[in-house]
Amino acid sequence: MILGPVGDNFGAGMTGGVAYVLDEDGTLPHRLNPDSIVVSPVDDEEDRELLRRLIARHRVETGSIRAAEILDDFDRWCARFRRIAGADAERLRLKAREAPAGVAAE
Repeated sequence: MILGPVGDNFGAGMTGGVAYVLDEDGTLPHRLNPDSIVVSPVDDEEDRELLRRLIARHRVETGSIRAAEILDDFDRWCARFRRIAGADAERLRLKAREAPAGVAAE
């Protein structure tokens, strides 16, 4: 989870994991490496809850005023976050979600 700006070419070589990045000014797409990542809004309920927990933990551990501000109006701020995932891992995740119950995705 990143509450501040990221550098150019963010996500280059990313193969696994997920980053939740606050795109407060709408410039994040200009700093991403689209070759190896998938960018999406944080609109899945599991992702939203994980993001909320990460921000809450950051607030508790650091006393972050920014984190408290985001948590106070989470729905509005959540719309400004982007979910960044490695392209291969994201394809597998989506395939697994589409598979019928009890069937393993290949």
